[in-house]
Amino acid sequence: MKLSFVVTTPDVTGTDVTAYRGPLDVFFRQLGQLGYQGVELMVRDPAKVDRAALKELLAENRLEVALVNTGRVLLDDGLSLMSPPGVQREKALQRICSLIDFAADISQPPPQPFGPQINAGLLRGRIPPGQDRREARTWVVDNLRHVAEHAAQRGVRIALEPINRYQSNFINNAQEAVDLIREVGADNLGLQMDVFHMVIEEPSLAGSFIRYCDHITHVHICDTNRQAPGQGHLDFVEILDTLDALGYEGYLSAELDVSDQALAAERTAQYIHALLR
Repeated sequence: MKLSFVVTTPDVTGTDVTAYRGPLDVFFRQLGQLGYQGVELMVRDPAKVDRAALKELLAENRLEVALVNTGRVLLDDGLSLMSPPGVQREKALQRICSLIDFAADISQPPPQPFGPQINAGLLRGRIPPGQDRREARTWVVDNLRHVAEHAAQRGVRIALEPINRYQSNFINNAQEAVDLIREVGADNLGLQMDVFHMVIEEPSLAGSFIRYCDHITHVHICDTNRQAPGQGHLDFVEILDTLDALGYEGYLSAELDVSDQALAAERTAQYIHALLR
Protein backbone atom coordinates (compact mmCIF):
# COMPACT_ATOMS: atom_id res chain seq x y z
CA MET A 1 0.00 0.00 0.00
CA LYS A 2 1.06 3.57 -0.71
CA LEU A 3 0.31 6.81 1.12
CA SER A 4 -0.97 10.05 -0.41
CA PHE A 5 -2.44 13.33 0.81
CA VAL A 6 -5.22 15.46 -0.70
CA VAL A 7 -3.97 18.78 -2.09
CA THR A 8 -5.84 21.52 -3.96
CA THR A 9 -4.56 22.94 -7.21
CA PRO A 10 -4.51 26.77 -7.47
CA ASP A 11 -7.77 26.88 -9.47
CA VAL A 12 -9.78 25.79 -6.41
CA THR A 13 -11.17 28.94 -4.81
CA GLY A 14 -13.67 27.52 -2.31
CA THR A 15 -12.72 28.03 1.31
CA ASP A 16 -14.34 24.96 2.87
CA VAL A 17 -12.00 22.26 1.59
CA THR A 18 -10.84 18.98 3.11
CA ALA A 19 -7.37 19.37 1.65
CA TYR A 20 -4.15 21.35 1.83
CA ARG A 21 -4.30 24.81 0.24
CA GLY A 22 -1.16 26.85 -0.26
CA PRO A 23 2.20 26.88 -2.04
CA LEU A 24 2.63 23.50 -3.69
CA ASP A 25 6.42 23.59 -3.85
CA VAL A 26 6.75 23.84 -0.06
CA PHE A 27 4.13 21.21 0.69
CA PHE A 28 5.27 18.73 -1.96
CA ARG A 29 8.77 18.94 -0.48
CA GLN A 30 7.36 18.22 2.98
CA LEU A 31 5.34 15.27 1.69
CA GLY A 32 8.38 13.81 -0.04
CA GLN A 33 10.46 14.15 3.11
CA LEU A 34 7.73 12.46 5.16
CA GLY A 35 7.74 9.45 2.87
CA TYR A 36 4.53 10.04 0.94
CA GLN A 37 4.54 8.39 -2.46
CA GLY A 38 1.71 10.39 -3.98
CA VAL A 39 -0.77 13.25 -3.89
CA GLU A 40 -4.48 13.32 -4.61
CA LEU A 41 -5.13 16.48 -6.58
CA MET A 42 -8.40 18.31 -5.89
CA VAL A 43 -9.05 20.10 -9.19
CA ARG A 44 -11.91 22.35 -10.30
CA ASP A 45 -10.95 23.48 -13.79
CA PRO A 46 -7.91 21.85 -15.45
CA ALA A 47 -7.71 24.64 -18.03
CA LYS A 48 -6.50 26.93 -15.24
CA VAL A 49 -3.74 24.61 -14.00
CA ASP A 50 -0.14 24.92 -15.23
CA ARG A 51 0.44 21.27 -16.06
CA ALA A 52 4.10 21.63 -16.99
CA ALA A 53 4.96 23.33 -13.69
CA LEU A 54 2.91 20.78 -11.74
CA LYS A 55 4.59 17.83 -13.45
CA GLU A 56 7.98 19.35 -12.68
CA LEU A 57 7.12 19.68 -8.98
CA LEU A 58 5.85 16.12 -8.86
CA ALA A 59 9.00 14.78 -10.48
CA GLU A 60 11.30 16.84 -8.23
CA ASN A 61 9.68 15.33 -5.13
CA ARG A 62 9.13 11.83 -6.56
CA LEU A 63 5.39 12.01 -6.09
CA GLU A 64 2.75 10.22 -8.16
CA VAL A 65 -0.78 11.46 -8.76
CA ALA A 66 -2.85 8.94 -6.83
CA LEU A 67 -6.18 10.30 -8.11
CA VAL A 68 -7.80 13.49 -9.40
CA ASN A 69 -10.52 14.55 -6.95
CA THR A 70 -13.54 16.14 -8.66
CA GLY A 71 -15.76 17.28 -5.77
CA ARG A 72 -15.22 21.00 -6.34
CA VAL A 73 -16.77 20.74 -9.81
CA LEU A 74 -20.16 20.33 -8.15
CA LEU A 75 -19.54 22.49 -5.09
CA ASP A 76 -18.04 25.48 -6.92
CA ASP A 77 -19.59 25.28 -10.39
CA GLY A 78 -22.76 23.24 -9.93
CA LEU A 79 -21.78 20.72 -12.61
CA SER A 80 -22.52 17.02 -12.12
CA LEU A 81 -23.36 13.72 -13.74
CA MET A 82 -26.99 14.20 -12.70
CA SER A 83 -27.81 16.52 -15.57
CA PRO A 84 -30.73 16.03 -17.98
CA PRO A 85 -30.19 16.56 -21.72
CA GLY A 86 -29.41 20.19 -22.47
CA VAL A 87 -26.79 22.90 -22.15
CA GLN A 88 -25.94 22.13 -18.52
CA ARG A 89 -25.29 18.49 -19.35
CA GLU A 90 -22.96 19.46 -22.18
CA LYS A 91 -21.04 21.77 -19.84
CA ALA A 92 -20.78 19.01 -17.24
CA LEU A 93 -19.62 16.36 -19.69
CA GLN A 94 -17.08 18.73 -21.22
CA ARG A 95 -15.63 19.55 -17.80
CA ILE A 96 -15.52 15.91 -16.70
CA CYS A 97 -13.81 14.87 -19.92
CA SER A 98 -11.27 17.66 -19.40
CA LEU A 99 -10.56 16.23 -15.91
CA ILE A 100 -10.05 12.81 -17.47
CA ASP A 101 -7.62 14.30 -19.98
CA PHE A 102 -5.84 16.08 -17.14
CA ALA A 103 -5.48 12.84 -15.19
CA ALA A 104 -4.03 11.11 -18.24
CA ASP A 105 -1.65 13.97 -19.05
CA ILE A 106 -0.37 14.54 -15.51
CA SER A 107 0.35 10.86 -14.86
CA GLN A 108 4.02 9.96 -15.10
CA PRO A 109 5.57 6.51 -15.47
CA PRO A 110 5.60 4.23 -13.69
CA PRO A 111 1.84 4.70 -13.18
CA GLN A 112 0.24 4.15 -9.79
CA PRO A 113 -1.14 0.60 -9.25
CA PHE A 114 -4.54 1.18 -10.84
CA GLY A 115 -3.40 3.67 -13.46
CA PRO A 116 -4.61 7.29 -13.72
CA GLN A 117 -7.90 7.84 -11.90
CA ILE A 118 -10.54 10.46 -11.27
CA ASN A 119 -13.26 9.98 -8.68
CA ALA A 120 -17.00 10.46 -8.85
CA GLY A 121 -18.31 11.18 -5.39
CA LEU A 122 -20.08 14.51 -5.12
CA LEU A 123 -19.63 14.69 -8.89
CA ARG A 124 -22.59 12.29 -9.22
CA GLY A 125 -24.85 15.12 -8.05
CA ARG A 126 -27.90 15.14 -5.79
CA ILE A 127 -31.46 14.25 -6.73
CA PRO A 128 -33.47 17.52 -6.71
CA PRO A 129 -36.62 17.72 -4.53
CA GLY A 130 -39.61 16.33 -6.41
CA GLN A 131 -37.47 14.73 -9.11
CA ASP A 132 -38.35 11.16 -10.09
CA ARG A 133 -35.48 9.01 -8.77
CA ARG A 134 -35.60 6.53 -11.66
CA GLU A 135 -35.31 9.31 -14.23
CA ALA A 136 -32.44 10.93 -12.31
CA ARG A 137 -30.64 7.59 -12.14
CA THR A 138 -31.05 7.22 -15.91
CA TRP A 139 -29.32 10.57 -16.40
CA VAL A 140 -26.38 9.46 -14.26
CA VAL A 141 -26.08 6.09 -16.01
CA ASP A 142 -26.14 7.68 -19.47
CA ASN A 143 -23.62 10.35 -18.51
CA LEU A 144 -21.34 7.85 -16.77
CA ARG A 145 -21.31 5.66 -19.86
CA HIS A 146 -20.32 8.67 -21.95
CA VAL A 147 -17.43 9.78 -19.74
CA ALA A 148 -16.31 6.20 -19.05
CA GLU A 149 -15.92 5.63 -22.77
CA HIS A 150 -13.78 8.76 -23.06
CA ALA A 151 -11.80 7.68 -20.00
CA ALA A 152 -11.16 4.23 -21.49
CA GLN A 153 -9.73 5.86 -24.61
CA ARG A 154 -7.31 7.82 -22.39
CA GLY A 155 -6.44 4.87 -20.12
CA VAL A 156 -8.14 6.45 -17.10
CA ARG A 157 -10.25 4.77 -14.42
CA ILE A 158 -13.26 6.37 -12.70
CA ALA A 159 -13.67 5.49 -9.01
CA LEU A 160 -17.21 5.81 -7.63
CA GLU A 161 -17.21 7.02 -4.03
CA PRO A 162 -20.25 6.35 -1.82
CA ILE A 163 -21.13 9.47 0.18
CA ASN A 164 -23.02 9.23 3.48
CA ARG A 165 -26.74 10.01 3.69
CA TYR A 166 -26.18 13.37 5.41
CA GLN A 167 -24.20 14.73 2.46
CA SER A 168 -25.83 13.01 -0.49
CA ASN A 169 -29.16 11.42 -1.41
CA PHE A 170 -27.76 9.20 -4.17
CA ILE A 171 -25.35 6.24 -3.71
CA ASN A 172 -24.68 6.21 0.03
CA ASN A 173 -23.05 2.82 0.50
CA ALA A 174 -20.77 0.36 -1.28
CA GLN A 175 -23.52 -2.00 -2.44
CA GLU A 176 -25.38 0.86 -4.12
CA ALA A 177 -22.15 1.92 -5.81
CA VAL A 178 -21.41 -1.60 -7.06
CA ASP A 179 -24.98 -1.90 -8.36
CA LEU A 180 -24.44 1.30 -10.34
CA ILE A 181 -21.07 0.08 -11.65
CA ARG A 182 -22.75 -3.09 -12.93
CA GLU A 183 -25.62 -1.13 -14.50
CA VAL A 184 -23.25 1.16 -16.38
CA GLY A 185 -21.23 -1.85 -17.48
CA ALA A 186 -17.89 -0.14 -18.10
CA ASP A 187 -14.74 -2.08 -17.27
CA ASN A 188 -12.89 1.06 -16.14
CA LEU A 189 -15.28 1.89 -13.29
CA GLY A 190 -13.94 1.14 -9.82
CA LEU A 191 -14.91 1.76 -6.21
CA GLN A 192 -13.42 4.34 -3.87
CA MET A 193 -13.99 3.59 -0.20
CA ASP A 194 -13.81 6.38 2.38
CA VAL A 195 -13.63 5.29 6.02
CA PHE A 196 -15.39 8.50 7.12
CA HIS A 197 -18.49 7.59 5.10
CA MET A 198 -18.09 3.87 5.83
CA VAL A 199 -18.41 4.42 9.58
CA ILE A 200 -21.87 5.89 8.96
CA GLU A 201 -23.13 3.60 6.20
CA GLU A 202 -21.36 0.22 6.35
CA PRO A 203 -22.22 -2.43 8.98
CA SER A 204 -18.55 -3.43 9.20
CA LEU A 205 -15.48 -1.71 7.79
CA ALA A 206 -13.46 -4.91 7.49
CA GLY A 207 -16.48 -6.80 6.21
CA SER A 208 -17.14 -4.25 3.46
CA PHE A 209 -13.51 -4.20 2.39
CA ILE A 210 -13.65 -7.99 2.10
CA ARG A 211 -17.00 -8.07 0.29
CA TYR A 212 -16.14 -5.43 -2.30
CA CYS A 213 -12.39 -5.94 -2.60
CA ASP A 214 -12.53 -6.85 -6.28
CA HIS A 215 -13.88 -3.38 -7.09
CA ILE A 216 -11.76 -1.18 -4.78
CA THR A 217 -9.19 1.05 -6.51
CA HIS A 218 -8.74 3.88 -3.98
CA VAL A 219 -9.20 4.37 -0.21
CA HIS A 220 -9.70 7.62 1.70
CA ILE A 221 -8.51 7.61 5.30
CA CYS A 222 -9.12 9.84 8.31
CA ASP A 223 -10.17 9.18 11.88
CA THR A 224 -13.69 9.30 13.31
CA ASN A 225 -13.39 13.06 13.89
CA ARG A 226 -12.03 13.53 10.34
CA GLN A 227 -8.65 14.39 11.79
CA ALA A 228 -5.42 12.50 11.17
CA PRO A 229 -5.44 8.74 11.75
CA GLY A 230 -4.67 8.04 15.40
CA GLN A 231 -6.52 11.14 16.61
CA GLY A 232 -9.89 9.40 17.03
CA HIS A 233 -11.35 5.95 17.64
CA LEU A 234 -10.94 3.98 14.39
CA ASP A 235 -9.08 0.69 14.54
CA PHE A 236 -6.49 1.25 11.84
CA VAL A 237 -4.66 -1.95 12.75
CA GLU A 238 -7.75 -3.90 11.65
CA ILE A 239 -8.27 -1.71 8.57
CA LEU A 240 -4.70 -2.03 7.31
CA ASP A 241 -4.41 -5.73 8.20
CA THR A 242 -7.63 -6.42 6.26
CA LEU A 243 -6.48 -4.49 3.17
CA ASP A 244 -3.07 -6.15 3.33
CA ALA A 245 -4.61 -9.62 3.58
CA LEU A 246 -6.76 -8.81 0.54
CA GLY A 247 -3.67 -7.87 -1.46
CA TYR A 248 -4.69 -4.23 -1.90
CA GLU A 249 -1.74 -2.37 -3.42
CA GLY A 250 -3.37 0.98 -4.09
CA TYR A 251 -3.29 4.26 -2.22
CA LEU A 252 -4.40 5.23 1.26
CA SER A 253 -5.19 8.89 0.71
CA ALA A 254 -5.61 11.21 3.70
CA GLU A 255 -8.57 13.58 3.28
CA LEU A 256 -8.80 15.57 6.51
CA ASP A 257 -10.98 18.37 7.83
CA VAL A 258 -8.39 20.27 9.89
CA SER A 259 -7.03 23.80 9.96
CA ASP A 260 -3.35 22.79 10.04
CA GLN A 261 -2.99 20.44 7.09
CA ALA A 262 0.82 20.40 7.29
CA LEU A 263 0.75 19.14 10.87
CA ALA A 264 -1.94 16.62 9.96
CA ALA A 265 0.22 15.33 7.10
CA GLU A 266 3.08 14.79 9.52
CA ARG A 267 0.86 12.99 12.05
CA THR A 268 -0.68 10.82 9.33
CA ALA A 269 2.69 9.76 7.95
CA GLN A 270 4.13 8.92 11.35
CA TYR A 271 1.07 6.89 12.39
CA ILE A 272 0.42 5.02 9.14
CA HIS A 273 4.05 4.25 8.34
CA ALA A 274 4.50 2.77 11.81
CA LEU A 275 1.57 0.40 11.17
CA LEU A 276 2.72 -0.54 7.67
CA ARG A 277 6.21 -1.60 8.79
